Amino acid sequence: MKISILTLFPEFFDGFLTNSIIKRAIAKEKVQIEVINIRDFTTDKYGRVDSAPVGGGAGLIMKCQPVIDCLKSINDYQNAYKIITSAQGNKYNQEKAKQLSNNKHIIIICGHYEGIDERIIDSFDSTEDKMICRSLISWINDGSHSIPDDLYIDSYTDSVDRYKVIFREIFIKMDHKAHYDMMMSWCF
Repeated sequence: MKISILTLFPEFFDGFLTNSIIKRAIAKEKVQIEVINIRDFTTDKYGRVDSAPVGGGAGLIMKCQPVIDCLKSINDYQNAYKIITSAQGNKYNQEKAKQLSNNKHIIIICGHYEGIDERIIDSFDSTEDKMICRSLISWINDGSHSIPDDLYIDSYTDSVDRYKVIFREIFIKMDHKAHYDMMMSWCF
C-alpha cells in the first residue's frame, strides 16, 4: 500500500514516520509513505497557500491551485482513493481503517485553516445543482467506494438523472474523468 500525504506542515510527520509500528511497516515494505509539501506547488510570488474565502467570511482557506497542482504531481493520482481531512469530517475508527486497507494507494489531503476552496461547488449554476454537488462530494469523501448504498436521494424521479449528471461533472472538473469512467464501467 502507498499513502501520499499532502500537507502544509510536512515536519509534523517526521516523528510519526520514524517511530513505532509505522517505522516497522515501512522497514518491512508493507507500506510506502510519502509526505508532500503543498507549499512547493504555489505559484504565488510570496509563497502563499491561503486566501480569504471567495464571497467573504471569517478566517482563511487553502487556495485551490497549489492543492490541485500538488495532487496532479502524484503518479496515477486519478486512481487513488482520496481523503480530505476537515473538522467537519467523520471520525476515523477501526472500521474505517479496515475499509481503507483494501486500497492500493491512498492520498490524504490535510485541510488547514477554515477549509479548502469551494470553487468546484460554486462552478455549478443553480442553487439546486450546488446542493447536489455538495452532497455528492460529501458522499465521495465519506467512503463511497466501500458503502454502495449510503447516498439517499429524497426528491422527484427526474432529479436522480440530475444527480448522475452532476456526479460526472464533479469528476471532470476535478480532472478525474478516467476514474469516473472506470467506476461507471463496473455499473453496466
